[in-house]
Amino acid sequence: MTTSSAPVAINVTAAAVEKTVPGHIEAESFDAMSGIQTEGCGDIGGGENIGWVDTGDWMDYFVNVTAAGSYNVSFRVASAPGGGQLQLQSGANTLTTVDVPATGDGRHGALSPKL
Repeated sequence: MTTSSAPVAINVTAAAVEKTVPGHIEAESFDAMSGIQTEGCGDIGGGENIGWVDTGDWMDYFVNVTAAGSYNVSFRVASAPGGGQLQLQSGANTLTTVDVPATGDGRHGALSPKL
C-alpha cells in the first residue's frame, strides 16, 4: 500500500564552506554579496576581478581562523578616480578601514594594512 500527502515545500540552505586563515582568500570566493559584479581576470592565475562597487555594496566570507594572533591582510584594489573606502569587518565590528587611492585605471594597485 502506498500513501501520499499534499505537496510540501522544503527550504534547504547550503552549508557554508569556510575559508581557512592563515591562508589565501580570493576576492571572488565570497559566500554572499550585494551589488557587486565580477569579470574574468587576465592576470597570472586567472580568476575574476570584483568590479562595479558602489557605496553600500558588500561581500561576505565565512572564515575559520585556526590560530589566535595578528595577521597581515592585503587588499589589491584599483580605481581610476579613487576616493572610496574598503572596510574589513567581523560581524558588526570594523577591524580596519582603508582609503582606495586613484590608481589611474580599474586594474592596478595594492594596499596592505596589518590587523
